[in-house]
Amino acid sequence: MPLSYLILAAHDRAHAGVTGGDLHLQGIAEELASSGGVVTLWTSRAPGLPSRERVNGVDIHRWGGGELFPVRVRFRGRLHGAQGFDVVLEQVIGSLRIPFRAPRWAKGRAVGFWYQDNRPLFRAAFRSSFLVAAADRLQRSLLRSYGHGPLLVPSETTRSWLLSQGVPAVRVAVSHPQVALPEGAEGTVRPYRERADRFVVIGNFRPIKRFEEAVEVLRRLRREVSEAEAVLLGRPQDPAYLKRLRELALSPELAGHLRIVVGAGEAEKFELLSRSKALTVHSPIEGFGWTVPEAGAMGVPAVVNPGVPHDLDVEGPGLVRVPAGDVDAYVRTLARWMREEGEWQRASSSALAGSRKFLEPFVGPEVRALLGSVASGRGPSPASHDPPPGARAGRPSPPEVPPPAT
Repeated sequence: MPLSYLILAAHDRAHAGVTGGDLHLQGIAEELASSGGVVTLWTSRAPGLPSRERVNGVDIHRWGGGELFPVRVRFRGRLHGAQGFDVVLEQVIGSLRIPFRAPRWAKGRAVGFWYQDNRPLFRAAFRSSFLVAAADRLQRSLLRSYGHGPLLVPSETTRSWLLSQGVPAVRVAVSHPQVALPEGAEGTVRPYRERADRFVVIGNFRPIKRFEEAVEVLRRLRREVSEAEAVLLGRPQDPAYLKRLRELALSPELAGHLRIVVGAGEAEKFELLSRSKALTVHSPIEGFGWTVPEAGAMGVPAVVNPGVPHDLDVEGPGLVRVPAGDVDAYVRTLARWMREEGEWQRASSSALAGSRKFLEPFVGPEVRALLGSVASGRGPSPASHDPPPGARAGRPSPPEVPPPAT
C-alpha cells in the first residue's frame, strides 16, 4: 500500500500571498506524489480559487477563513479524518497562520517543517513590543510541542539552531529547496556583453524584505555607474508599502532606472535574471534565500547580508556577504562587477557552479528515511511534551537587524 501524507501549509502556489516556505512544502508534496504517495495538501483559499483542485498529483483542499483556516478546519470536525494519514507534515510557523499543533492529535505521525528562528523576523515585522513578546512566547510554546522532532528544515543553519535548542540531531533532516528552471532555461547563460548594468531584487513586497535599501543602493551606484538600473520583482503582499516604492521609482534621479514588476511568472523571472549582472538580498533574515541559487543557475552572482544561511556559500566570488544595512558595501561590489568584465565573469562562473547542488530533489535520502520511520512507527517518541533540554535556557540571542521601513 502506498503511504498517505497530509501536508498543512499557509498557502499553495496559486495564492497571491505564497512564500518560500509554502513553495517548499508544495514541492515536497509533489515529489512524494510523483514517487507513488497519496498526498493531500490543506491550505487557505483566496478569492477566485476553487475549494478543491488536483495539481501535479496532489489533492489540494483550500479552506476559507484566511490565516485562521485551521480554526475553520477544527470547527468542521475535519481533524478526526486527518488521523487516518500515515504522515502529517505541518509548516509550524508560516505567514502568520495560526498553528495546527499536529503533535497533539496526529498520534505520533506528525512531522514539523521549521523554516528558521523567527525571532529576528518578529522584531523586524512588528512595531509593537507587545506583539514581539507574544510572538516570541508562541515560538517557545511551539518548540515545546515540536522540540522532540521529527522536524524538516531547509538549511543547515536552521538545523544548527534547533540543535542548540536541545532538539535531538537524529530527529532533524535537511530538505534544501530545489531550483526549478523553466523549460529551455537550463544552460542559458548569457555573456557579460549581453547583460544590462542591472541588479535584481526578488521577494514579496512587504517591509521585511527591505526593498527601500535596494533603492538607496541604486541611488548611490549611479554615481559610479551612470547606466546602472535595478528591477524590484515580487508579489503585492503590502499595498501601502508597494505604493511607497512606486513613489520612490518616480523620483527624477531614478526615473527610467528603477522598475517595479509585480506578479511576474517564472519564465519572466528567469529571463530577467539571464539579462542582468547581479542579484541583491536585503531582508534581515531569510529561511533559505531561494532566489540566490535561482540567480546562480542563470550565471548571476549575488550580494547578500548575514540574514542568508551559509548553506548558500560557494567557492569563489559568486556570493559576497556584506554587513546588514551597509549600502556602500553593496555599491562597491556591484560597481566592480558592472565595470570589470573579468571580475564579473569569475563571479558568474562561481555562482553557476554553486547553484548546481540545488537542482537536486527536495526529498533526498535523509528526508525519505525520516518520513519512512514516522510512517512505520520506528522513530523514537518522547515520553511527554516537556520541552527538550536547552529549550528554556541558553537560547542564543537573535542577530541585530536593521529596523523595518517606516
